[in-house]
Amino acid sequence: MLEGRGPVAARIGATTVREWLSQLQRDPNPRLIETLLSFSGASPRTFSAAEDFTIDFELMRRGKIIGEPTGGSTGQPLFFPLPGGGSARVCSKQNLYPDGRQFVGVGIQPQILVRPTVADFRASRDTVLEKALEYLQAR
Repeated sequence: MLEGRGPVAARIGATTVREWLSQLQRDPNPRLIETLLSFSGASPRTFSAAEDFTIDFELMRRGKIIGEPTGGSTGQPLFFPLPGGGSARVCSKQNLYPDGRQFVGVGIQPQILVRPTVADFRASRDTVLEKALEYLQAR
């Protein structure tokens, strides 16, 4: 696993991938390699290029998407000012699955739903990674 890292570290993203690759250089763990190649973690914080990756991962049948639905945005925001000095942004690009399904505003749905709780976070439990490992062991 990730040498005592908590739930935030195990989300799939650039920081996590760098950590995993760094750990693989120190200790080439076949189980970690299998984990990296067999599941993609998703959460409401997964947006933009990470959603593009998640769609490709799903369509190529590389493994299971485990976690929560993604954020549902292409990452192409249109910024505009609001009265009183505020600002807002809205998605300005429509991306679809190749078959025409919508994911903007809905999110990409995981094949295995896992909803981490506040108690999991406080206990530094990464329930998404735990579910991925459970899935791998059952295969």
